[in-house]
Amino acid sequence: MTGGGSTGRMPTWKERENNKRRERRRRAIAAKIYTGLRAQGNFKLPKHCDNNEVLKALCAEAGWIVEEDGTTYRKGCKRPTGSEIGGTPPNISA
Repeated sequence: MTGGGSTGRMPTWKERENNKRRERRRRAIAAKIYTGLRAQGNFKLPKHCDNNEVLKALCAEAGWIVEEDGTTYRKGCKRPTGSEIGGTPPNISA
């Protein structure tokens, strides 16, 4: 036995090339979307932004508030409590 630990399957050359091509295409499409949002939607996005920043900007435009912890709610509504976010509804019996 070799002492390298548990190693996964090594992707083939063709799989690696396909993955590179797919990732390059995904980044190019995302860059075009970000450019369009900056130009047409007047979004203040940094040059190298991630999907979370874009979603926050779109939520704000649609009238939603997104807090740092990911809690999302409509403007003008109260912040949901912990039981409303992840708890079970009170009318369900065991």
